[in-house]
Amino acid sequence: MADLPDWPNLAVMMFDRARDWAERPMLRSFRAGRWREVRWGAFARACASLARGLAAAGVQPGDRVVISAPNRPEYPIAEVALMALGAVPVPAYVTNTVADHAHILRDSSARAAIVADARLAAAVRQAGLSGPLVVMDEPPAGTIGFADLAADPAAPDDIAELAARHGPETLAALIYTSGTGGAPRGVMLPHRAILSNCRGAARLVAPLRLG
Repeated sequence: MADLPDWPNLAVMMFDRARDWAERPMLRSFRAGRWREVRWGAFARACASLARGLAAAGVQPGDRVVISAPNRPEYPIAEVALMALGAVPVPAYVTNTVADHAHILRDSSARAAIVADARLAAAVRQAGLSGPLVVMDEPPAGTIGFADLAADPAAPDDIAELAARHGPETLAALIYTSGTGGAPRGVMLPHRAILSNCRGAARLVAPLRLG
């Protein structure tokens, strides 16, 4: 098979695929008793809208931004939006204690956070976050609603162009992990490393494709 395009980063990859596959289903989630579908084109527009909103809230290239949420469509939307800005997603477990969040906030120098709900928002604030705090569900006072930031239906072209400015050595994520060595340590993952995994996986699954 032909190798994947030489994308400079994961955000560019996602916007590129969204242009090619705009009407294809991308994500499905089960909420409030029914299945909901997100197509690639809608995903790209939501990512771009959220990126614009985060930039307006003060998130800048290089900023670390904690994300604490269960598996849901808003999570990859948040990650791609941050990557497009050149900011660095910092995933955090939803089971973290306030002390756990405080360690990650302090060690990563995170300036903002995106969380699932009011409970996590309170924990992150108590842990010491003073910057912008975006909440996916029912944002409490003093926070920013995720849905409001992601609602702009404008084409994502401007944010896709912005994303293309960030090279493969840019950090894609700062992941905190620990074994038996005490407090979690941040693992710095550049875009080139994850893109290399994507290319390897594409070669492995290519023989399994039908048609």
